[in-house]
Amino acid sequence: MCPIINCDTPAALEEIIQNVLCDRGGFFAAFWAKASDIDLENSAFDEATNILSGYAMQGGGTFVRVHMDRETAQYVSTYSEDSGLYDSIITLLLKGKTAEQTRQITNAIATCGLVLHTFNNDCTERVFGIEYDGLKLNLAVSPLKVNQHIDQGGNLTGEKSSDQVQLNSKHLCAAVHGTVGIDNMPV
Repeated sequence: MCPIINCDTPAALEEIIQNVLCDRGGFFAAFWAKASDIDLENSAFDEATNILSGYAMQGGGTFVRVHMDRETAQYVSTYSEDSGLYDSIITLLLKGKTAEQTRQITNAIATCGLVLHTFNNDCTERVFGIEYDGLKLNLAVSPLKVNQHIDQGGNLTGEKSSDQVQLNSKHLCAAVHGTVGIDNMPV
């Protein structure tokens, strides 16, 4: 749960145990969907653990896999006391170049609210674009969207052609964890 921060009645501190058995960074798979295609009220979410275990989709909506470079895929979520928000930046490198890929990225840019579900190299799943506010699942304060696209042509002697896509959203709480499983994504 993401508690409302109130310094007059502080939360109890708990022991933090590091996950040193599976501590690799980045992610190996990502799926995105339009936020409007997800029925947040009926998705399977455990409020006590802050874990999403299944999606309820509406209107025939589905998630779509984003095939990106596994070595460079990453997210960074930074909490700032000044804003009281987590600023999440997700970076995806898509190797190669086709007209179809450019069209697909352009469509993602035009989508005014995405949900991105990542399957991470550290054995976890994270969900960006939605959050739990202590009462229910909601869309992020600032919807997840493509805020940068670098269309790289490369050069003959080294740099390869690629598209780098950066997504951004702002959340009241840290990104939701998931246990959906890659084979259970509604695609």
